[in-house]
Amino acid sequence: MRKFIIKENAARNKLLALLTLFLAIGLLSAQVQAQTSYKFDFGSSTNQPVAGYTKVTPANKYTIAYANDNTNGTFGFENWDSTACGAFSRGSTNDNLNRDFIYTKNHNGFSSFYFSVRVPEGKYTVTFYIGDPGDTSTTTIKAESRRLLVENLHLAKGQLATRTFTVIRREPAIAGGGTVGLDYSYGREDPTICLNWDHKLTFEFSGARPCIGGLDIVPVDSGITFHLCGNSTLVEQEDEPWSCWGAFVHRFFNSSIIVNDLATSGLTSSTFLGQRRLAKICSVIKPGDYLFFEFGHNDSKGSVSQTQFQANMKTYYDSATNHQATMVFVTPTARSGDADSSTSIGNYAQYTRDYAKTLSGAKLVDLNAAVIHLKTALGTAAYGGNSKAIYCYAPASNQWPDMPTGASDDTHFCDFGGYELAKWVAQTGLLAAGIDLRKYLLDTTTFNPNKPDLKASWNFPYSIDTVFRHATPGMTAYKDTSGPTNVILENSSSASLLHSVEINSGSLLVNYSANSLGNAEFSVCAINGKVMAKKRMALLTTKGSFTFKELSKLPSGVYFLQMKINNSGLEKSAFFNM
Repeated sequence: MRKFIIKENAARNKLLALLTLFLAIGLLSAQVQAQTSYKFDFGSSTNQPVAGYTKVTPANKYTIAYANDNTNGTFGFENWDSTACGAFSRGSTNDNLNRDFIYTKNHNGFSSFYFSVRVPEGKYTVTFYIGDPGDTSTTTIKAESRRLLVENLHLAKGQLATRTFTVIRREPAIAGGGTVGLDYSYGREDPTICLNWDHKLTFEFSGARPCIGGLDIVPVDSGITFHLCGNSTLVEQEDEPWSCWGAFVHRFFNSSIIVNDLATSGLTSSTFLGQRRLAKICSVIKPGDYLFFEFGHNDSKGSVSQTQFQANMKTYYDSATNHQATMVFVTPTARSGDADSSTSIGNYAQYTRDYAKTLSGAKLVDLNAAVIHLKTALGTAAYGGNSKAIYCYAPASNQWPDMPTGASDDTHFCDFGGYELAKWVAQTGLLAAGIDLRKYLLDTTTFNPNKPDLKASWNFPYSIDTVFRHATPGMTAYKDTSGPTNVILENSSSASLLHSVEINSGSLLVNYSANSLGNAEFSVCAINGKVMAKKRMALLTTKGSFTFKELSKLPSGVYFLQMKINNSGLEKSAFFNM
């Protein structure tokens, strides 16, 4: 009897093992099916797509509204006013993906186009097929909100190239429950308009003549991720001309390194925790990853004491070590007037250095000292004598509508500054901290902050995704916070404008004035320029109003209203909150 029971149990265990194996195979199959690759052949509609690829032509526009944007694989070019692209075919070549391609059409002085694909949240390795078989090309590629991947890649006539990077698409929801407390101020992180938090991957192609033959987007679960925690000095800035090292550091590493930047403006080491940003990171962080901590600018303003600051450092450290990740403390960037790194940012740079030494296994990247060395070098005659070249200074012009009188920012960085700091972090700062990732660098040159790049020889195309007002050159902007709708008009004197328009988002009433009659087109756009609603009507009077009922269907967010008459003339825009 005992032998029979043993045999029966053995048979049952064998059956259970087989069932378990079949279930595992089934689950694996489901996971493989869920992890769909997206492959696109860019070019002319007259050419058939390469086998296994989906054909993409300039006619493919990404037009699905955010509320209905739930079909993975949806793709197209963003139809923003300041972007334009065309297709060109070179006939048969050895590389079928490059036989035809999408290139930029210079529009209003801008050379860029944006391509988006709806994909699930996660990490994706993206391969770009670049070049023109019959001409030269120069291409810069960024992902999401200005994450630099390819920088001014010059290819000779007939020269073709591929470049591969891994990028992350994220959303506010946290696995296990809760969401990240996003910053909706001026649409900074509003998922309906912010490229970092929406439901799609977006790639920006710019430069003197970008030529893209195709791209592969493949989900991955490998690689080393840099999880960045910080404030406005580290945030992937939505708008030019501000920038930071977090947005540029991708460019210096191969596809094995992924950057997940959850920094945003105004945060302290405490409020980052309160907005569940660290919780979001902990839901995706893996052994072998790196957790970067760069705070101090806002903490030093009195809201976070030294004791609390160091207690917070311990919280981040524990989170990293509990997930078998490496904790990296980064001293806060110096302001333009800082000369002593120990007293910089109210001593919080030194607080970071001192306490990091007490935590076993923690690494320290002394960015504060590097910034001081960098601006000192730039202040010498050899570099033009401008120690503030890395900071966000811009002349008064209409190029940046957010600041018609120019910018004099002694804390935040311009593109050049963000680039120089990213280069230092990647090539020098990490290694100095005892983090040897040189095998993943695209260029193992050591960057010396005492010998920076010459800004005069550094030419980099800016982004226009959220600087939608570039679509209306010749206008200035000012902010009027006195009204209930927080309207931002484009000129303080409406009399100087040919056309003007404003809106009351509560009543959905649009008031307009014009110096001529004709066919008018009113477009409601997201901050990134995406048209969300449109209304056409014939103007019977030069001044009047109407109810724009379609506004009631828009999700909460920040929008602007634009008017054209007879498809020409000056346009007048106004921000409003829904």
